[in-house]
Formats: sequence, C-alpha cells, structure tokens
Amino acid sequence: MRLPLLLAALLVIGACDNGDTPTNPTDPPTETETFAGTVVRNGSQIHSFVASAAGTVRATLTGVSPAGSPALGFSMGTWDGTVCTAVLTNNTATTTSVLTGTVVGISSLCIRVFDSSGEIPADAPVNYTVTVERP
Repeated sequence: MRLPLLLAALLVIGACDNGDTPTNPTDPPTETETFAGTVVRNGSQIHSFVASAAGTVRATLTGVSPAGSPALGFSMGTWDGTVCTAVLTNNTATTTSVLTGTVVGISSLCIRVFDSSGEIPADAPVNYTVTVERP
C-alpha cells in the first residue's frame, strides 16, 4: 500500500512546473542626440532632453571652434522646465571632454555650455557641438 502512494506522490511532484525560466532584463535602446550653439563672453547656452528609462547618460563635447578657443564650462544636470541645476560640471572642458551619469528612471535633464573663465574674446564667440547618449 505504501509503494503506490509513494509512486503517486513522486508523479505529482515531478509534474510540477514553475513556469518559464526568467530572463535577464534587456537594456533600453540608447538614443543619440546632438546639440550645437555659440557661447559669447560670460554667456551660456542650455539644451534640455529626456532620458526615457533608467541607465547611463553620457554627454561629450565633440566640437569647439575656432581652434585655440579657451576652455569652456560644461555641465549636465536636471531640468525643471526653467532652470538647469548642475549635477556634474567641468569648468575646463575641451573637445572630447565627457560627463557621465546614471538616472534611475525617466528624467528631464539638461546640458549647459558656458564661458567659465571670462576669456572668450568679445569679438570671437565660440561655437560648440555636444553629443548626448541616453536611454
């Protein structure tokens, strides 16, 4: 009598299925956005964008002209629709300078490029290009 009960219990246990094997979540696709502008002496430019998921945000100063321009201020932060609150700042940014941060979800962000030293000549504004990679 015990053997049939034991066999029945083993068959029931063996038939249990815990469902599909969980898979690792995939990273959201990375979006790339390019901003360009001009900074005058003691001036700044702000560009806003949205990270649509959690992940890494990377901003790169990809171009500065004319050649020999003074270093620029370069910051990345949060955007409230009016103010860009800097979280990461490089006051001596040159071409290829990078700012990298992590967001935990959908975030309104911004890049600010500015004359951090007051050394941009009054008659020679600086042109720049920034590339942002974001989720």
